[in-house]
Amino acid sequence: MATSAEVPETPFDRSLLPAALRDADLEVLAREFGTPLFVYDEEHLRQRCRDYVAQFGAEILVGRHYGAALLCITPLALVVAWIAAPVDLGGLVADRVIETVIGCAVGVAVVLVGSGVARRFGGRAGVAG
Repeated sequence: MATSAEVPETPFDRSLLPAALRDADLEVLAREFGTPLFVYDEEHLRQRCRDYVAQFGAEILVGRHYGAALLCITPLALVVAWIAAPVDLGGLVADRVIETVIGCAVGVAVVLVGSGVARRFGGRAGVAG
């Protein structure tokens, strides 16, 4: 009968743990509660719940009322961008405000040009009739 080789113990990378658990004695926790042991960071769970609520709001509202959906889409976009590349949150929000102002300016310009074209050609621009 073959005997199994002893598995060497590998060091555990504590940087993978949430900050609140990095100094915890994991062996004591395992003895007290058994294994596998699942430990959740309450703030992390609360943030994920907020993300899911924003996603739900965006999905429900975007088809019927885009303006209301923006209240959910903007925070969701900021969270996704921050998760992809964690940067200074103030800079991220400032970039989003600048992009929104530019988008509004382009939208207003398109409406003004469109209404000018409609007046020039005596009707509604882009409508066959």
